[in-house]
Amino acid sequence: MLRSEICGQINMRCNLSGMPNLKLGLNDKVFFEVSGRTTKNRTIEMDDLKFHQCVNINKFGTDRVIEFIPPDGAFELANYRLNTQVIIII
Repeated sequence: MLRSEICGQINMRCNLSGMPNLKLGLNDKVFFEVSGRTTKNRTIEMDDLKFHQCVNINKFGTDRVIEFIPPDGAFELANYRLNTQVIIII
């Protein structure tokens, strides 16, 4: 294999009343435990990470938590690309 990447997106559909402040955490710990690496101060590097305008970017930068007040209806919360080694199991 010469190159591999993962492209993904987080889609949401919200029908909540009021203006709730929601938090979504990324669980890098599972990835590192499965791959046999330590989790101390490690995160998955995401390239081309783009958030919806409702996301508090500063909170994500410090805590790796996606904090947002969702708009009504369906929307794309984020999209991303990972340049990581993909293990193919046959």
